[in-house]
Amino acid sequence: MSASTAQDETPIKPKSNNISRPFKADVLRRHIQNAIIDGNFLLLSSESDSNPVKLDGDSETYQRCSSYISTIQAVNKPENKIYEPLAKLLTEISRFVHQVNGSRTSALTATNSLIMFIPRATSVQKADDGEAIRPDIAGVEATAEEVVKYLEDGDLPDWISSLRWSRIVSAAEVKLADLPEQPKEADMLQLLSYVWCANRYQPNRFIHTALLAFKTGFMTLQYHPDSVAVSSSHPYSDIEGLVRYVYDVYYPGGTTSTPLEFTNLKPIPSSPHKPKTNAATTLLTPHFTYAVQGDDGTIQYSIFDLFHGSGFGRQAYVGLGAKTTAGGRSPQVIVLKVYCRDAARRFKEEDLIRNIHRGGYLPGVPRICEDTPEQPFVLHGLHAQDPVREACMISLATTGESLSTCKNVLQFLKAMYDLTEVHRILVERKHILHRDISWGNILINHRHFEGPDEDISGFGFIDNLLGESEPKVQVLLADFDNAMMIQEVGEGKHEHHGTESDMHRGITGTPAFIAEVLARLRPERIKPNKIPWGDLQDLNDNVDAHPREDRHNSDVEFFKEVASYTTFDATHVSHQAIHDAESIFWIIVYFMIRANPKGSDSHKSISDRSKLFDAIMGHEIGSLYRSRALLFRFTVEEWMGVLPEELHSVSGALVSLSGYFSFPWHGIQVPVKHQFHSHNFLQRLLIAKIRQLTELKNPIQLELVPLPVRSELGWIQLTGDLKSLVFKSQRKRLHTEDVGAVKRKKLEQSQAEGECASSATTDVFTGEARDMVVASRVASYEILQSIVPDPTTREVIQGVRTSQDIQKMWFTGASRSHIAIRPLIKRPEAL
Repeated sequence: MSASTAQDETPIKPKSNNISRPFKADVLRRHIQNAIIDGNFLLLSSESDSNPVKLDGDSETYQRCSSYISTIQAVNKPENKIYEPLAKLLTEISRFVHQVNGSRTSALTATNSLIMFIPRATSVQKADDGEAIRPDIAGVEATAEEVVKYLEDGDLPDWISSLRWSRIVSAAEVKLADLPEQPKEADMLQLLSYVWCANRYQPNRFIHTALLAFKTGFMTLQYHPDSVAVSSSHPYSDIEGLVRYVYDVYYPGGTTSTPLEFTNLKPIPSSPHKPKTNAATTLLTPHFTYAVQGDDGTIQYSIFDLFHGSGFGRQAYVGLGAKTTAGGRSPQVIVLKVYCRDAARRFKEEDLIRNIHRGGYLPGVPRICEDTPEQPFVLHGLHAQDPVREACMISLATTGESLSTCKNVLQFLKAMYDLTEVHRILVERKHILHRDISWGNILINHRHFEGPDEDISGFGFIDNLLGESEPKVQVLLADFDNAMMIQEVGEGKHEHHGTESDMHRGITGTPAFIAEVLARLRPERIKPNKIPWGDLQDLNDNVDAHPREDRHNSDVEFFKEVASYTTFDATHVSHQAIHDAESIFWIIVYFMIRANPKGSDSHKSISDRSKLFDAIMGHEIGSLYRSRALLFRFTVEEWMGVLPEELHSVSGALVSLSGYFSFPWHGIQVPVKHQFHSHNFLQRLLIAKIRQLTELKNPIQLELVPLPVRSELGWIQLTGDLKSLVFKSQRKRLHTEDVGAVKRKKLEQSQAEGECASSATTDVFTGEARDMVVASRVASYEILQSIVPDPTTREVIQGVRTSQDIQKMWFTGASRSHIAIRPLIKRPEAL
């Protein structure tokens, strides 16, 4: 089957509503609706009499602005005729604001830059899923000469054709209608889609201001990490309101002396190629430069995007940095992370990682660069209930590949064993609880670019137990933003129990992988009629003993004592080590559902597999509906009916783990000495399967792409942010009249799939898709060679970026022909 045929077989989707798929419309809608219902529109500083910039009504600038306003108000249709006069009006005001405040440091990249507002940009960088978002008017940085040429001659610079979101400092939505008293929901959602996109691609900025323009007036909007503020309606006669809008774009911190942004992280001014030339544009092209002061002077890095957080909350950004300047002791490769931390939380990620490595590097954990980035700064919310956030930046000297790149099942099982061990070491030796064990936070094939090689002698990692000649840690546990210290150890508990809000702050994680009892938020209501001690003993008796004698003895003692723990008290449930161990179980389940052994029939039980996929990915925190409950009840026969034949041998282990973690541990006071009973049980099952595959010399090789599913959830996005507890998906609701057409289309698809299942599947998943990926990588590598001088560094960058793209395939649920190809690349001719 050709790629073009596969594209034609994509299920019917409703007409786009111009909201980019990464942005969850109902989250935005809830914020806007609350403001409308409560009448609680926050007035921006443009409402204040203390406007820091005044425009003299007799000045030439004022007269030119009035002329543009007259032109705008004379437009009847179409609305795009408003774009150019409005863009020039804003640019004229921008030139005035810059002249008045020329000596003050703005949030722009270059010292002498101005903001030039351009109408309907001809090309804007596409979002991660490939959907282009073009604002009606975009504010970008430009030189004074470019601004003058635009205002006087109407000429735009050539680089506009390759404009990227990292360069758009503000956006405007234009409507050919009279100014309403309150904004319409659809208009605000459209404007917010621009702001949200700009926010995702600008990790150096945290406050964004945008404009909603009409024929007779305007409103301004300001976006903060936790909320949105909307001004009241202004007629164009209130030019001071537009002046304040432009002023806030220049100076996001308002009247503060220092702009609220990271000055050493700057967007690259121009692109060496046009975005439409090939599919590699967003794969291996840097968008930022990062400068850090080392012992030998300033070190420069080119930053390649890896992850963009979206929504309100942390707004995490992760980029891969390649050293582009010679000299200095800084590492050749870094991982740069920028995020907004809730200042009320006790622990910083950087402090936790430094504490982990105090006294010597601990294996399986990323390392901090010695060069210190910019210091964090405080961001105050718009609403009284918004948390005070601290914008933080850390640089890590460790890279790795996503879990999705495991070449075989044996490698994955070893990674899970070592992940359990790393987590145990952190709790036992460093008193640190991770609290967000999830697919994206686990890396394999990691490399450290600072400090000595990892020394794992004396640790219980899988290579040591198997007696490997060159033992190494098979996994790296990353992202300690939700982690915490647990020195306060009470009887049977590890976390201090305070107020209800403190308890909720102690329960966090990624919805798809969080422990079941924590997802309920009110676990005290889960009280079994009878504690199934007999079933627990049966589980223990049917699993091989732990290979380490000390842990085996601990298990023997634990299962002798466990039936005597008669007190059941679920009143105070907080995040414990066992809950992170359960997250590892959900990762194993997810992997087995999507793992694609070479030579397997990818269409076997696609319907049942899709239900399991949706059960995990559609899991919500705080929901009364427990989507994953069905997995706890699966039997060996049911697992064998869903999994490919090559994975039937793991069915028994999945059933045993389901039984163990569905046990009501949340109300049983387990002594601290047995706090790792769940870790031991996990490792006992894992090492049994590892030894089995090793003895059979059958690691179960995997294909490049995962098994397909037809997900009802649509495009998937996960978040581990405490402010975004609700799972985020982009399911499109169909109109009633479309249902019949969709059903007919699905019927035609199922018939077509039945005819070509045996012959076409191999071509789509292993041949053509792989060739397309390779072709895209070749094009990307040519770009990379011109930027990064060191060949080893180029290979590391390319490997990590490839890993990130493959991970996107695992989080995409769609039809057989739709899976894997679309999130990574387009059609072959696009290359």
